[in-house]
Amino acid sequence: MKMIATAILALLSSAAYADVQIKMAPGSQCWIYQGTDTRYKGAFSAGQAITIAIVDTQIIDGQAKVIVTDGRDVWFNGPDLSLDGNRETNDPVIVIKKSGEHQIDLWEHKTGLGYGQPLFVKLCATKPKR
Repeated sequence: MKMIATAILALLSSAAYADVQIKMAPGSQCWIYQGTDTRYKGAFSAGQAITIAIVDTQIIDGQAKVIVTDGRDVWFNGPDLSLDGNRETNDPVIVIKKSGEHQIDLWEHKTGLGYGQPLFVKLCATKPKR
């Protein structure tokens, strides 16, 4: 029984850290994700403005609570592990500092704590300057 519980825990742990690729549909400036994964990767360009909204279900004191989060509580790790965002001004809009692949890890930064619970994520980005 202990082996089965360990296997299930390992499966859940690896699922929570699966990388979901952020890809905008052609002609769209927004990406939507529904599921239980809490780590996302996508390529962004310097100067792009990002808005993000997350609706998360968490079990608090035995009750399901809906938690809504925006860019103020989401960390974008840039290509050199730099942090993009405006934490000092509490601005919900994240401005990309360096072009390249960025990672959002909701679990690591205390968003998406409803482990294994469904999440809804909507991320929108201004078009990159050419």
